[in-house]
Amino acid sequence: MASLPERAGLALRQELAPLFFAVFIFLFLQDAVYNRLGSSNGKFISLVDTCRSVAQYRSGLPDTIGANFGARRMLLITFASVLVKFASSSLVSALLGKVPIVFSGPRHICFFFLGFALMWFSPGDIAYRTMRSSRAVKLLVDMGGGLYKMRKVSATGGTSQHGILTM
Repeated sequence: MASLPERAGLALRQELAPLFFAVFIFLFLQDAVYNRLGSSNGKFISLVDTCRSVAQYRSGLPDTIGANFGARRMLLITFASVLVKFASSSLVSALLGKVPIVFSGPRHICFFFLGFALMWFSPGDIAYRTMRSSRAVKLLVDMGGGLYKMRKVSATGGTSQHGILTM
């Protein structure tokens, strides 16, 4: 038999999921229409990709659902998640002589910590469980992640001083 917090989390997911899904679709479409297939990622797509990468990293860890980690382990998980999100793009930016995106302003790191908090600290673990169990949410999150990566490649295409990566 499920405990009271598990039943409350399930009831919350069942009641709020359609509302969150509708908001998700609206924000996704708004970003897709506003930024189209250009090289700029909007705030929402950036948040979606952060949630996707943090959830993927979390799913690779053993026993993370309902686990109470100590401060040291949570700090290591946070650091590893930052590396997963920003290390490769920072390396490419450094190779191209550009400022890494993580250092270009507070928005990127703030949105990272917002997505990290959603995936690790939402009540009843609702955000993480929904991303793992809902096919519709997985589809939209993966589409958002694909759009994010495609825009990153597009933005990189014109940044080389020597034309090596120019598309």
